[in-house]
Amino acid sequence: MKRFLVLLVVLLSIMLPLGGAAAQSNYTVTVSGVGISSTLAEITILRFGIERVGTNLITMQNSINGAVEQLREALNEVPIPEENIDTSGIEVSVENWLDGENALTGVFVNRMRVSIQVRVLDPLLVQPTISAAVESGVNIIEPPTYATEEILELRDSAQISAIADANARARAIAWAAGLAVGDPLVIREIEVVTNIPNDVLPITRDEILEAEPREVFVRVQVEVTYSLRLAGSSG
Repeated sequence: MKRFLVLLVVLLSIMLPLGGAAAQSNYTVTVSGVGISSTLAEITILRFGIERVGTNLITMQNSINGAVEQLREALNEVPIPEENIDTSGIEVSVENWLDGENALTGVFVNRMRVSIQVRVLDPLLVQPTISAAVESGVNIIEPPTYATEEILELRDSAQISAIADANARARAIAWAAGLAVGDPLVIREIEVVTNIPNDVLPITRDEILEAEPREVFVRVQVEVTYSLRLAGSSG
């Protein structure tokens, strides 16, 4: 019986360090990381309008058609390809004309409008395009919007940066605790924010005329769980 107890004590003394080492491998740390990637928006979308007010629809339509043709010729000289110029159908509304004091006069007039959307693929052509449109006689200029075809590439780059940021945070925490970072166990994407800086708020005509290309940002946040090990140990 005594021999059995001695043997049991020896076995336990051998097993306990192994159990302690196994517990070390179960330690983990979960951190978040943020990555941001950006590029200059290579696509600028400009919107212009041509509007006429009057009582003779035929005269108004002829005037608008002539103005649209003049605008297309001016844009072609920038040069903007025809396939990047889209013209909407003519919209007509009937309004009760207002006098100088904004009182209804009982005189009804027609308001005719056509919208033209222009895709500018070269940032250096944004200002020449706006100038050409203004000089051709457009009387409505809307705030520009911006886009890029590199959104997926920006997201991939931001993800890599976010994971690197999370790894650096994990290493700092592990070092403070006297441990080292092991393999990533779980990687979870928390948030992806695409910031295409479109001017949706009203801005002045002068600000529109001075519009310049903007940067597009993609921000990615990840959460990563790493295993921890004793500093200086391998595996």
